[in-house]
Amino acid sequence: MTALEFGQPGPAGKAGALPAADRLAAGWPTIDGEVDATYLSAALQRSGRLARIGDLNVVRLDGGRISANVFSLKTGTGAFVLKKFLAEPWRVSLFGTAFNEPALWSSGFTRNLPAPLTCPTIDVAFHRERGECWMLMDDVSAGVAPRGSFDESSFRRLLDGLADLHARHWGQSAESDELPILTLEQHTAMFADPCAAVGGRTGHPEWVPEVLDKVLLFRTYVPVLLDVLGSADGDFYLDLCEHRQRWLAPLGRLPQTVIHGDLRRANIAILPSSISLFDWDFACRAPAAADLAWYWLLHFWCYPPNDGRTPEDREPLLAYYVERLHEALGRQLDRAAFERAWNLSWLKVLAQVGFCLADPLVGTHSQEDVTRVRAQCRKAIDRAKRIADAHAV
Repeated sequence: MTALEFGQPGPAGKAGALPAADRLAAGWPTIDGEVDATYLSAALQRSGRLARIGDLNVVRLDGGRISANVFSLKTGTGAFVLKKFLAEPWRVSLFGTAFNEPALWSSGFTRNLPAPLTCPTIDVAFHRERGECWMLMDDVSAGVAPRGSFDESSFRRLLDGLADLHARHWGQSAESDELPILTLEQHTAMFADPCAAVGGRTGHPEWVPEVLDKVLLFRTYVPVLLDVLGSADGDFYLDLCEHRQRWLAPLGRLPQTVIHGDLRRANIAILPSSISLFDWDFACRAPAAADLAWYWLLHFWCYPPNDGRTPEDREPLLAYYVERLHEALGRQLDRAAFERAWNLSWLKVLAQVGFCLADPLVGTHSQEDVTRVRAQCRKAIDRAKRIADAHAV
């Protein structure tokens, strides 16, 4: 398990959430009852698949790997995943909606991704009595790479698709404003504000305590990171989280597109003829570099492949993506602007998920782990300081 594999926390819990959810789900098919053969048959029929469902095995996927509101559905003829979205007050407060990912599919966005990218969602419906959105997906878990593995050829295929996706929505602010996606500030705040609050910074939004109560990773990982960083560097990290307009404002002035927003191994399935991207809940309007920086920090710094290579050894992959994006934009990419976005996006992802650097020290660990993590954190903070001095306002 990695620190970010936490999914959707907790139930709705507050009066008033259901009417808001009901409004958000207008136009979706309505359902009732339980997760059974009747539900699955109807959902498959809505998606144009005729299937006779006999025995159905339903298993809740929990244990900290993903959300407790995700279920495996297996029949004699197929395997599916059901994700239930709840109208949580903190999501409605911060995002203005509880159902970002289902709404994005309903808009047609994730049903029309550039090859080789695909999305496994096949049906969205609203359980009116419970105020829940049920999103049915094909089970593509067999294509998710094991932790510590890395296939550069497949990753380049992913970068091909991302370059085309980012180019397709490049600079189209009016069009993307109509999509149910997060703003750059919303995407940043949902991680940075809880991190700052755990670090003792005050003045956080009213939704933060609810998140800290439901999502244990902030209270578990951030104190470990701060202990590793020490007083001075810990204050620098918390300042990145709390006083983020110094770097977020210049990042927001750079060319924007639509990004996945949570690009990591667990949300990518390498299939024989396509690459399936799922968990679009954090899709965002942001510079394209923010998608890459998220993956780079998590998978080349925090949870690197077992191949002995350093983050610097991955630079040819970034150069490959930049060239592909340049081609997809008709060779009109402003490379200097992209480089600024890449640097500022490092500050963004460090503020949001930098606590994952300390993951090896959560629980049982060795002195070798301590030495390695401290060196990696030192390197990450030094890079952030150089970028802040050069690009923050």
